[in-house]
Formats: sequence, C-alpha cells, structure tokens
Amino acid sequence: MRKATLRDVGKLAKVDPSLVSRVLNNDPNASASARTKKRILDAAKKLNYTTNISARNLKLASTKTIGLLLSDLTNPTNDLVAHGVLQRSAELGYDVIIANHSDIGGDKTFVKMLSQGHVDGILAFVNSVNEAEFEELSDRLLERILPMNGKLTGLQCSVTVDDALAAEMCVDHLVGLGHKNMVGIFAPQLHDSPKRRVVGFKKACTRNGIEPKILLTHGYSQRDGYLATLEAISEYSPTAIFPSSNAYVLGAYRALYERNLRIPDDVSVITIHNSEVTEYLSPPLTNVMLPANEMGKMAAEKLINIIDGQKIGHVTVGIPPRLVLRSSTAQVIGDKSTLSSEVRVLKPLS
Repeated sequence: MRKATLRDVGKLAKVDPSLVSRVLNNDPNASASARTKKRILDAAKKLNYTTNISARNLKLASTKTIGLLLSDLTNPTNDLVAHGVLQRSAELGYDVIIANHSDIGGDKTFVKMLSQGHVDGILAFVNSVNEAEFEELSDRLLERILPMNGKLTGLQCSVTVDDALAAEMCVDHLVGLGHKNMVGIFAPQLHDSPKRRVVGFKKACTRNGIEPKILLTHGYSQRDGYLATLEAISEYSPTAIFPSSNAYVLGAYRALYERNLRIPDDVSVITIHNSEVTEYLSPPLTNVMLPANEMGKMAAEKLINIIDGQKIGHVTVGIPPRLVLRSSTAQVIGDKSTLSSEVRVLKPLS
C-alpha cells in the first residue's frame, strides 16, 4: 500500500491539507480548535501518517539550487530554455541541476528532488506529467513547482509564450504566398501549448477564408512527424505543411524526400521555434521564433521569487514571436487547393 499523504489525512479529517501540515508540525500559527486538532491527529494515527522530515527541514534552510526538468535533452528548443535558466539563476546566486524527464524515473523526479531537500524548487519544461505523483508533496512544496509553457492542475503559477500568435503568423505567411491547401500537424491535445497552437492555426485559417486541416499525433518524436506528413500527403496533397514543432520537422523532411516532393517547389514547410538545427537543414527552414531563451530567464526569476515567499500567477513572456525567413517556403505553383475541413487523429504507433 502507498504511504499516506497530507491530502489523505485532510480528506479523512475533513480539513484542508495545509492545516494538517501546520498542526502536525506544531506550527503556533495553526488556527484550529482543540477538537479540530484532535480530529487531525486521530486521522493521522489511523492512516499511519509520518511527517516527511526532509520536507520540513527545507523550510528552514536553502540549498541555493533549483532543478530544471526537461522532456528531452536533445531537443534544440530545450537547449535555448536551459541557457536562459542557467544565465538568470547564476545572476541571482543559484545553481541549477538539469534532469532528463524521460531517462531518470519520470515524474517521480519531482517528488524525490523536492522532498529530500536537494533543491529549493523545480522548473518543469516537459510534455506531460503524472499529477498523482504530486500527492507525496505538501502544499508548501507543491507551490515550488513552476511549469513552463503549460499549466498543471492544482498549480496557480506558470510561465508561457504566445504559441497561438506564433501559429497564426505561420498561417498568415503561407497565405501571403498563395497557399490555401495547408495541413497543420500538432501534438496530443492534453496540455496547454499544443492546444494554443491549434487555436491559433484555426483562427488564422478562418480569418483568411481557409478551412483548417489538422492532424493530431500521439507523441512528440521525429517519427510522429514523419507518419503525420505521410498521412497529410496521402489524404490532402497539400501545397504547404505546418509541423508545429522542430521534432516533427525532421520527420516531415524525411517523408517528403521519400515521396519525391521537393521543398519548397512542391510543398512549403514552416514551423514554430528557431534553432541552429533549422538553419542547417536543406533547404534551411522558415520558422516563427518564440522567445524560448527569455522564457527560461523569466521562469528562473519567478521560481526564485516563489522560493522567497512571493505569490506568482500565470505569466506570459511579453516579447512577441518573430518570423525568420529562409528558403523552405515559396509562392504556391498552380492551384491544388481543396475546401474540405477535417481534424484527424492518427492511429497509435505499433
């Protein structure tokens, strides 16, 4: 059986978990009647709840270290974010421990790093989390997790960029080149960032009188982009493809090459996020650059503010997206447009 948490005790005692924490830690500011305190103590005893000593000690001492949890260390966008985090953290006197979400135990990393007092807080730039793991943390520690480019249930803070506007700019650029038959390839709609990109894509298509065609993948890898591009070619014969992340672009280039389709003569390609990799593709990739480095800087600063006791809400980086023109997009040749509107979800990879 799993270890009882503050939430379990609070549920049994019918009080907020934060009050449970204060009572069990003998906080003199705990505003609870003698009857309520007894109910909490009885619930803790019944559930065999034991106080996390390391988590309690974290309140008394600072490590001057924060953790940065990345979804994939090989992703060029993650590199930009990490540099921003490292730079601003150093300026504020903090060290950074970088962890790879996919390699070292997944979401349990959140619990381990915080509850054992190895870091004062966590920045999470990941595609998904198992929110059940958070039940191991007290409310005070849970507040020290700051998501980047997405919101997590139960957390009242985040730092994001304007994904929706970036997607709109991609569509507007293609429309300006005469494209009407374009397909957008997007990540699973489980989190804020891919949802915002779909919203922006649909909004721009509607504004330009184009029926949006959308493919939703089941993952975030190059292979997901590859399979989605093959599907787009087969179903729609598009003049332009919008793989909405750098990872998808690599798969898209491979799929177009295998189908003997030239970029941009036959199909234009554009994506979100600029990186050194996109400049060295053949042809170099047109993209809309989001302020990933600035997001890293702001997230580090906001997390340290939280550690210092400040309340931080949901913040969007004020620097707007910027179009970076290269040679993967060009004027459409001929009229291969179609007016069919459809959202398709690809079959899971075998």
